[in-house]
Amino acid sequence: MRTSNRWLNWLPEISVVLVTSLAGVLAAGRWLDPTGDPGIWWSTVYRLASGEVLYRDVYLQFGPLSPYVLSVGARVFGASASYMLLANWIPALAAGVLLLHVARPLVSLLERFAIAGLLLSESLLAPGPGRLLFPYASGAVHALLLSTAAILVASGNSSRRSGPFLAAGCAGLAFCAKQEIGLACLLALLASTPLQPRAAGRAARLLLGFSAVALLLAVAVLGSAPAASLRDHSHLWPIAPYPPEQWNHLYKWVAGVSFFRWEKLVFGWAWEGLCCIAAISFVGLLLGREKNPSDWIPTTVLVAGLCLAWPAQSLPAWAGFRPTSLSMLAAVVAALMILTGPKFAGAQTALSLSVFAALVGARAAFSTERTEPYSGVAHFATAFTWVLLLCRLVPNVMPGGARSSFWARRIWGATLLLVSINGTARGAAALASLSKQTVLTPQGRIAVPSRVTSFFQAIGTNLRPGERVWVLPEINGVDALFLAREVSPYPSHLPGWLDENAEAELIRRVEQKRPDVVILFDRNTKEYGVAPFGEGYDRLLAEWVDRHYAPVVETSAGKILRPRNVPIPSP
Repeated sequence: MRTSNRWLNWLPEISVVLVTSLAGVLAAGRWLDPTGDPGIWWSTVYRLASGEVLYRDVYLQFGPLSPYVLSVGARVFGASASYMLLANWIPALAAGVLLLHVARPLVSLLERFAIAGLLLSESLLAPGPGRLLFPYASGAVHALLLSTAAILVASGNSSRRSGPFLAAGCAGLAFCAKQEIGLACLLALLASTPLQPRAAGRAARLLLGFSAVALLLAVAVLGSAPAASLRDHSHLWPIAPYPPEQWNHLYKWVAGVSFFRWEKLVFGWAWEGLCCIAAISFVGLLLGREKNPSDWIPTTVLVAGLCLAWPAQSLPAWAGFRPTSLSMLAAVVAALMILTGPKFAGAQTALSLSVFAALVGARAAFSTERTEPYSGVAHFATAFTWVLLLCRLVPNVMPGGARSSFWARRIWGATLLLVSINGTARGAAALASLSKQTVLTPQGRIAVPSRVTSFFQAIGTNLRPGERVWVLPEINGVDALFLAREVSPYPSHLPGWLDENAEAELIRRVEQKRPDVVILFDRNTKEYGVAPFGEGYDRLLAEWVDRHYAPVVETSAGKILRPRNVPIPSP
């Protein structure tokens, strides 16, 4: 019986592994798309594996842990498509399994299945580039894995003095992978200390352990490049305390606050969400056959408040009900209810996860886009906080009475599981999207949007291994995929990376030994709110390329250029 229960407890974790594996096999690698941010990581890993130095030869705003760890593997296995797939897949799965393990003492088996479903539908298999299985930034997944490990360690035996140091060490390593996620982990651990014995000493050990790792990080980073370069070229936070002004529009767009009257949408979604809570509370009261009038008071008060607020909410037809856009807010509410409500076993772990979910989810706070690059990271820990809030915290308040709360909790668990199953099916279908076409490269097969398929094929025909290439405005993994040598230390030349002085400096650098090939992708920059390359940004770079290079291939997706008045070598 005990063996049977042990296997039963592992079923949610096993289901996550099986579903993602089956979806991956059926998709046959069609999600391995290097365009955009994933291509920056692919290129960086390839360059570091080839002997270049991070922050000196390659400018990157992320911490050094993940690039160097991945580059070690690339030296052994090569920066191939298979390696990059597994190097991102395995940490994402490990992070999901670890989150379910942390949640085990806090929720029921049904509710852990609901967490598993939300993890799959909103994070691991989220449709589009937001999925964690091939994320916009490998360091973000590593940081989520390390942060979850930190919270798991902190949830162990609180009497062990080494526990806070180990937890802080994991948080510090998360900081080395993705700075804001590591800092969010530290703050989440500190937030839970008042709920534990010897809070002051525990907080001091957390800060000391985190600072020790951060100090080692500072020594390693400052040994790679001058502080001025880290600030102005790599934009490495916190050495560069403020992001470039051009990124403000991007951050607002990602957070879902860039459009007019966004707060009205949030209010409308919150109103509809509270309607769902009131409806399930009412059903719970009926199924529990509650006869005590006082048990009906919380639900009655909520219904009355919703009726009074009804005239103030009016969602446009296109908005619909998007509870995912309230994920960060749900995590905040969960944290407040834990702090103000009756304490329960594991409350400190639940609080840490809730604060962590709120801080990490803040980047996509009210975003309506489940398909954007940051969605999978932002909604990773909120898979837990949604279930915690709706299945445990809210039923303790409404409906009143043990029997009605019992029914409400199970209705919420079943509802979240059914919704997440539907989302998981859509995510798995998107993983094998036929809108992307496969392209064979020296590093293996990739899958790119149909619009750029012929352009990548043309790059494979025209770019020979070992040639010096300059890819604009972002690398898209071209150098790694076709075994070329990128001449620019900037994997991305998008808005905010270079001002006019940096452009002039880069041109002087390129002039010393000009690239054999320039590849120019046609890249929409609507998320930055500026005109395309050469018009809204990087004008000096565009003018220099136009003076010295002429197109040999032109497609709707981009151009391949070689030096003017130089014979084109035969392939």
